[in-house]
Amino acid sequence: MVLCALLFALMVSIGTFAECVQIAEGAWPGIILIAVAMWRLFETLPTTPTRAGACTTCGYDRHGLAARTPCPECAEVPLPRH
Repeated sequence: MVLCALLFALMVSIGTFAECVQIAEGAWPGIILIAVAMWRLFETLPTTPTRAGACTTCGYDRHGLAARTPCPECAEVPLPRH
C-alpha cells in the first residue's frame, strides 16, 4: 500500500510514466528492502491486545462465563490454567 502511494507520488511529481520508470529503475532494491522490513515489523505486532479475562483468540470479554465455556464470538475453548 505504501509502495503504491510512493510510486504514485513519484509519478505525479515527474509527469510521465516513462520518466517515472526510468527513475524508479534503480530504486527497486531499496523499495524491496523497505517493504520486507515493514512486513516483518507488522507481522510481529499483536493483532488483538490480550486483557485479563479476555479470549486469547478474538479478545472478547469472557467475564461471567464458566471456565470451560467456548467463546461466544469465535467458539475457542480456553486452555485450562496450571
